[in-house]
Amino acid sequence: MNAKAIPPEITAIDLLARQYADAQTDLDTRTNVLKGVIETATRAAWPELRKATTRAAERYDALLAAVADAKGAFDKPKTRLFHGIRVGYRKAQDKLVVLNQANTCELIKKHLPDQVGVLIATDERPVMDALEQLDEAVQKRVGCKRVPGSDEPFAKLAETDLDKVVAALMKAAIAKAEAEA
Repeated sequence: MNAKAIPPEITAIDLLARQYADAQTDLDTRTNVLKGVIETATRAAWPELRKATTRAAERYDALLAAVADAKGAFDKPKTRLFHGIRVGYRKAQDKLVVLNQANTCELIKKHLPDQVGVLIATDERPVMDALEQLDEAVQKRVGCKRVPGSDEPFAKLAETDLDKVVAALMKAAIAKAEAEA
């Protein structure tokens, strides 16, 4: 039999592929060990995390109610910082209101026939996200009205970059623990 010789480049690529596969397997193993440690720690801390989360939510609600009751105290400045918590009033995002869904659908068909598939859902209701993208004059032509956001109370931790990373990790860990519970 006449067997073809394997080119040296293929042999080198085969070796490199094996080394990479071994390195990836090692990485996967270490990652799985770390995930197990995180899961174990999350399960152990879960009862206290749940209590702390409930306590924080109750205290947030009380703080927000107090800010809402003291709107006059936030005329100038609109926000204040107490103990790392920013409280006060901020402008809510504007909302787009469709005054009459059927009429808006008909007006979209009349004024924007090339965008019917994007602006009207198949159940004949306007697609709010798509309508938000139109300029205000076009929104008016199709029977929409932009309602400006009003001041709304808020309370928020003044976050650092590390706080954001920790919050993201905690959110993922809590979601996983709740799914397993």
